[in-house]
Parts: sequence; C-alpha cells; structure tokens
Amino acid sequence: MTSEWPAGGGEMGALIRAHDWTATPLGPIAHWPQSLRVAVRLLLNTRHPMFIWWGPELIQLYNDAYRDTMGPEHHPAALGAGGRETWAEVWDTIGPQIDQVMAGHGATWHEDQLVPMTRNGQRQNLWWTYSCSPIDDDAAPNGIGGVLVICQETTQSITDRKLAEQRLRESETQFQLMADAVPQIVWITDAEGRVEFFSRQWTNYTGASYEPTTAAEVAASFVHPDDAALTMERFEEARRTHGTFLVEHRIRSKDGFYRWFLVRGEPYHDPGSGEILRWFGTSVDIHDRKQTEEALRASETRLRIATEANGIGTWELTIQGGTSTAVTSPRHNAIFGYAEPVPEWNSEILLSHVIPEDREVVERALRHGVDTGEAWSFQARIRQRRRGELRWIEAHAQPVEHDAKRQVVRVIGIVQDITARKAAEERQALLTNEMDHRAKNALAVVQSALRLTPKEDAASYAAAVEGRVGALARAQTLLAEERWNGAGLHALLEGELAPFLSGQAVDLDGPPAVLPASIAQPLAMAVHELATNAVKYGALSEPEGRVSVSWRFTGDAPGILRLRWMETGGPPITGPPTRRGFGSRVLEGTVRRQLGGVVSLAWGRTGLVCEIEVPIGQADAPPEAAQARRTASQ
Repeated sequence: MTSEWPAGGGEMGALIRAHDWTATPLGPIAHWPQSLRVAVRLLLNTRHPMFIWWGPELIQLYNDAYRDTMGPEHHPAALGAGGRETWAEVWDTIGPQIDQVMAGHGATWHEDQLVPMTRNGQRQNLWWTYSCSPIDDDAAPNGIGGVLVICQETTQSITDRKLAEQRLRESETQFQLMADAVPQIVWITDAEGRVEFFSRQWTNYTGASYEPTTAAEVAASFVHPDDAALTMERFEEARRTHGTFLVEHRIRSKDGFYRWFLVRGEPYHDPGSGEILRWFGTSVDIHDRKQTEEALRASETRLRIATEANGIGTWELTIQGGTSTAVTSPRHNAIFGYAEPVPEWNSEILLSHVIPEDREVVERALRHGVDTGEAWSFQARIRQRRRGELRWIEAHAQPVEHDAKRQVVRVIGIVQDITARKAAEERQALLTNEMDHRAKNALAVVQSALRLTPKEDAASYAAAVEGRVGALARAQTLLAEERWNGAGLHALLEGELAPFLSGQAVDLDGPPAVLPASIAQPLAMAVHELATNAVKYGALSEPEGRVSVSWRFTGDAPGILRLRWMETGGPPITGPPTRRGFGSRVLEGTVRRQLGGVVSLAWGRTGLVCEIEVPIGQADAPPEAAQARRTASQ
C-alpha cells in the first residue's frame, strides 16, 4: 500500500498509508478519484488544521494540525469513519453546513462559530472559524465528491476577547458609576467633537437625555448665544494645537436659566501617530464663584471710583523674606509722579521719594506697623518723579494678614496728596496773623486821623473824621473782598474818588497793579485827602473841573510806585497856599511816616500837581499777593 501513496505527510500521512481502506466505502487508495488524491496531498502538506469528508458516508481524513484539536475521544477513531457518527454531538450545528456544500449550493464561511463538544473528558464550549469548500468528482451524481474544511480554533482568542469585553464592561460600569457620583458633568467626544458619553449630571441639569450629537450642536442648543462662538473657537484652537480645551461659558438648565461652567477637555493621543483619538472632559459649575467675583469687582470698582474721585490712591504691600512688593492704583502712581504702572514698587522706593527731613517720620511709622501689627499713618513731603515737584502726602495703613509667627505679611493702605490742604492751613494761619496786624494798623490810622483833625469846629471835626474813617473803611472792604491778598490800585482810586464827584471827569491811567494791604490803606487815606482838598479848593469844586491820576513802577521788583495827581479846570491859582493846611500835614504824615515814601506838591496856574513815590514792600503780604504784585509790575 505504501507504494500507492507518496511518503511524508507527518504522522497522519503514515496513518493514512497504513489504514485498511478496503474496509471503507472509499476502497484502496489506488482507486480514489484524482480530485480526492490531490486534496489529501494538499491536506497532508499544510500545517493549517484541515480535514475532508468524502462521499455520502462523509468518510473522514485529516492532518496532524487538525488531529491536535480533536482530543482522545475522536482520534484516531475518526480516521476512515463516517462524519455523522463521529460528530453526532455537534451534528445539529455542522450537519446542515456540510449538507449545503454536498448539495452543490456552494462554499460556506463561519467566523467564531460556537461548537460545544467533548474533549479530554470534558464538555467544552469551543469556538471555530472555518470554511467548507466542495471537492469536485465527475463520478458523483451532482459533481461534488466531498467537502474540504479549513479551520482554526478561536476558543482562546474568543475567551480572551470575551474576558476583555467583560473587563471593559466592568470598567465602563465603574467609570459610569464614578462619573455619576461626582458633581461635575463628565463627557467624552471623538477627535472631531462628536459626543460619545455624558454623565447623569448632564441630564439632571439640562433635562436632555444623552443622544449622539456634536460639540457644535451642543453649543448651539445649550450654550448661551453670547458664549457659543467663543466655545467653538477655543475647541478648534485646541484641536489645532493638540492642547487643552479650556473655556468658561453659560449652559441653559431645564428650567431655562443659565449658569456659568468651567469646561476643560484633555486630548487622548494615538501612541504611534500622536493624532487625537478622543477628548475627555468635565464641566464644573462655577456660577456662584462668578457671581462672587462679579460682586467683588463691582465693589472694587465702586471703591476705586470713590477713592479716585476723592483723590485717594490705594496700595497693597506684601512682605516676604525680608523684602516687600506692592500693587498700586493709578492715582497712587500719579501722586508720586508716575504716568505708568509701577510693578516694582516697595518701601525702599517710597523712602527714596521722601525728603531727608521727613524720612525718619516715615521709617518710624513703617517699623511701628510691622513690629506691632497695628495700623499706622504719617504725613511727609515727597518729590515727584517727573518734575521733582515738592508735595505733601498723608498715608494710612492697616495690616490684614499675618503668618504663623504673627508677623505681618500683607498690608493695605491709602495715600492722598494734601498739598492744597497744607497750603490752606498755612494761608489760614497767615490770614489770622494778617488780620491781627491789619486791625492794629487800622486802629493806628484812625488814631492818627483823630489826632490830626482840627477840633475848633465840632461840625467840621465830625465831617472830617467821618470822611477819613470812610476812606479807611472803603479800603478795608476792598481788601476783605480779596481775602487780604491785596487791593487793585485802579479799584482803590475809583472807590476813593467816587464820593467826591458831581459830574466832573476823572482820568485813571496806569498798568494793572495789586497793592499790599499795608500800602493800600494809607494810600487810600492820602487819595482821600487830595480829593477833599480838590472839592474844597481845587478842580472838583467846579463843574468843568478834571482830575487825572497816573502811575508807573520803576526800579527792580517790587520797585517804586510813582503816582501823579494832576488837577485842571478849577479856580485860578495864584500860588501855593500861604499856610500849611491840615490836609497837607495828613498827606505828608501818611506818605512819609507810614509808607516811607516821598510827596511833593506843586500849585500851577491850572491846578494842583502832587507827586507821590512809595516803595512797594512784600514782607507782610501773603505769597499770592506778592506774586500778583510782581506780575503786575512786569
């Protein structure tokens, strides 16, 4: 028999050659159809599990690879035996498949087919992937002599896969439980943003059950219209850069209200290509935090408006490791002469602005606050950064945070420019002294007027006193209107001459000038005496009379005031008076003794000409008045 079959084919080849085939419907190997002999040769020379069922009895032949899957219950008894008898326990499964092929209906394919069978003494669930192909035989009634089965047991892979699937289901269940247990909305999408998973919180909040959707659809349906575009912009940016997807937006609840959520998604990349496979993310409700932040911003805005409107700058000082840094407001920076933010501001920079005379005051206040943890304040003068201008400041501070050792680590405070207040205080003190000084001067002038006024005629005495006190009062009123900063010379002359005019003309010519209070009052008295004399004896005694007053300043500032009084149109004058009158004595005493000036009188044929020279002093005048005088004299 061995001569009838080629050598080889492994153990099954030897068994086939040694088998008594005359006792089977196949008969001797030499009588086998050529197609069967070719199929058997193919079967024996492959390492893939294969077997053949031949003829109506489905006589079995198989190779070594298939033999290893059969178990002792079927091998070697299956060789040469009928298939129906050998596989009776699974024939309900495989029988119809074999019959289909033998009937000429073509090949079949079965993937991961469950074929329970007994192997190694145990009934086992076994899975196979196999194909059943017809073997031609011209002698067969329908041309099909048998079936070639090429198979592969997939029990282990199926078992592994089912175990993996079970583990995956368990993992998914655990993930679902975990996702549903946390308060955040948990979600998963694919690389393009198609939603694959929403936790229960999504449905609880939005009222929408999970359905396959996309990020764009979620944004359009649930995100506030003002936030939807930004959401998609951030998502596309994250996809482009392979970075974290992060956005804050409002999501509509099932009740129609919007709440703020912080949305964060992390990409999961393919280990090989690095491409994004999925997005894993959460949406955290931050509505309460946003409202708190908004309320805080509104409060800070109101505080900033209030402080800035009142010229108050704010600052916050942090002390760490012996160094200090501060956050300062724009108004704070402007007070110190900075037009831009000062991120490096600290106590050393503060002290660099303080003038040396006040630095100890500031250092003492700072040390006291840091050492004791108590509030502190100080007033000091600083020089501004840009123009070097000297300004007064007032600062108040309150420690608000301490470390474990009770050391101050954070301080908040305010600073205010009090230069104007300080100047006002100085002016108030100066005015107080000025008023005291002026009151004494006024009394002195009144005493002088009373002493120099003739007392022979009571009526004349009363009129003279009344006129001179009136002149003093008018000057006093003019000075009071200017807050004792001085009196305008033009206004003073108009005021003193007005009571004496009855249609006569007065010409006033001279540069603008503001006289110190110490000069204004005596000069008013002098002009009063000149006007009184003009009414009695001079130009103002005639309807056509005219008085011209002119003035100028000479010499260095404050210089000399030169005032010229000239009368025309009065009664003819034949010469100077024969005796020195009371008015002349008052005029001379006022100009020379009180003002330290010079007065000269000339009686021309057309009328009196009086020249007065008065030095303009500023020692007893406020700074503003002195500046005004200097400006007027230039």
